[in-house]
Amino acid sequence: MNIEYICHASLLIETADLRIATDPWFAGPANCRQWYVFPKPVNQDKIRDVEAIFISHGHEDHLHEESLRQMPKDAVVYYPYSFFGGAKEYIESLGFGTVNEAVTFRKLSVSSETTVTFILNSHDSIIVVESGGQVLVNINDALHSYPE
Repeated sequence: MNIEYICHASLLIETADLRIATDPWFAGPANCRQWYVFPKPVNQDKIRDVEAIFISHGHEDHLHEESLRQMPKDAVVYYPYSFFGGAKEYIESLGFGTVNEAVTFRKLSVSSETTVTFILNSHDSIIVVESGGQVLVNINDALHSYPE
């Protein structure tokens, strides 16, 4: 597994059989135009050519409309199921054909050699990617959002 930092919470994860982007935010401001990516994105063009997109939660700096509009629409999107409705429909409205809600703690096969598990933690989630005997635990904002 190869992991490359792009910016903020955006990572490019390459496994033996899959290219994954996490939380793409590389184009334009977020949070009512109050937040800007700093430092500037590194190699953001690399995540515009992925087969899967993992979104940890619905905050605009992780579920960023302007950046998602620039992502490949044939990429399969995964995000954690929560009690908020409308997320799947919103992501589909951005042009993505396959959008999957991931139930917390349920391991999903995203390719023949790669799995993802979302662990919901309040309004955020931890993303666990497993492939080729390696494990990546992407904590994102999940630890500070729920003190316990």
